[in-house]
Amino acid sequence: MPKKCSSCYHCRIRCLVITIFSIIFALGAFFAIRNEISLQALALQDQADVWHLPYRVKTPAVTNESQKIAALESVRATDSSTSSTNGKQTLAPSNHGLDGSLKASINITVNHFHRYDGVVIATKIHGPHQISLVSQSLCLLQKAYNARMNYDILVFTTIPLSNYQTEQLMQLVAPAKLTVALDIPVGGLQQMIANLSEQRRQIFLERCKVNSADNITWFSECPGRLAYNWQAEFRTLHIWNHPALAKYKFMVWTDSDGFPTQIWDQDPVAHMIAHNLAIFFDHFPQGKIQGTVRDTVLQRMEKAFNKTLCTLEFAKKGHLRPTFGTLKKCLERNITIPLIHGFFHITNLQFYRREIVLQWQETLLGECFLCRHLDDQMAVTIPAAMLAPRRSRDMRRSGLNLKVFHNGVMDGQRDERVGGFIDYWKANKKNFPEAMGHCPIKNSG
Repeated sequence: MPKKCSSCYHCRIRCLVITIFSIIFALGAFFAIRNEISLQALALQDQADVWHLPYRVKTPAVTNESQKIAALESVRATDSSTSSTNGKQTLAPSNHGLDGSLKASINITVNHFHRYDGVVIATKIHGPHQISLVSQSLCLLQKAYNARMNYDILVFTTIPLSNYQTEQLMQLVAPAKLTVALDIPVGGLQQMIANLSEQRRQIFLERCKVNSADNITWFSECPGRLAYNWQAEFRTLHIWNHPALAKYKFMVWTDSDGFPTQIWDQDPVAHMIAHNLAIFFDHFPQGKIQGTVRDTVLQRMEKAFNKTLCTLEFAKKGHLRPTFGTLKKCLERNITIPLIHGFFHITNLQFYRREIVLQWQETLLGECFLCRHLDDQMAVTIPAAMLAPRRSRDMRRSGLNLKVFHNGVMDGQRDERVGGFIDYWKANKKNFPEAMGHCPIKNSG
């Protein structure tokens, strides 16, 4: 009779433990692969719905400093030269107006500019008191970029502009076509309140701490000034199907206090279309979803998309990289979700008009009317992260350095703080001779 091994019991226990850990490791690998496949499937599914063009931007590299300087200085003579190609314009690159120190700090890539149909530049003001602000912004953008492209310009306003004010704006950006469109229904704020359901109206009045809407104006605090809250709600939901945007496929959004500071040596719209992007943004992150608002947003995210975003960060190539999880898991992790900066970006309107995206915008707002804490940055960021993360890219990380001033910094970069715009302009206007003496610079931003 063979001798029984005294350690057989321990061997079995050891084998069982090894087996359990192997299974756990295999399951972890399986779910990681499944998550990656899910992301790729979403991207492929989204691409099938997007407007495709055969054109791809060719960007010959500038290999040395002398070529950089030559590229910057040579364009002034050829900036207006155009050639017709299949009914569209191919325009010469424009790269100039930089002093020596700035030339050395920028890795210039010469890009052939290309004009597409279906592109609009859009911005928003509340009314005539902001005419100086939007004049400065649009003039600088026209000199930096749109003088070569002549894309249509759309100015949304809540309070109507006079005919004279509209004509002044049109002359400032000519020959580009400029349209001013109201962003509220006939009857204004009081009619909007009257159109609310009884429940939404009551919630709104309680927030404003009044019993009647008779004395509520755009400058009432409910909390937060309603004029500012409205621009957030308009950009969250109402803008996407506004009649004035109906014929366009891509929207270059610029805040009215965003000021270009140089001629653009690359074409962000061409880059956007060439790479079939859903959104091309100038800065990430700016702000984040956190605290009690986070719990509300995650719950509404689950309702709209049937899944939840737990984290959001950059991949090495400059596109968004989300991590998904169950609602319970994301809430337990006490996560925060960073957001795309809303001051300057280009959006694929066909993507943001998709039914699932519009349902998300409505779900996000819920019963809240003119609420600032549920804003356009959430509305724009979440669909991009959920449905098209690989087609949602940062401009700087994609090689575009446009240097758009906003809130005292360049392109949203906190380490590029320059102070007020008027003082900055006095010291640096020589770097932007096309705008110097032509654009009315009266606002510090």
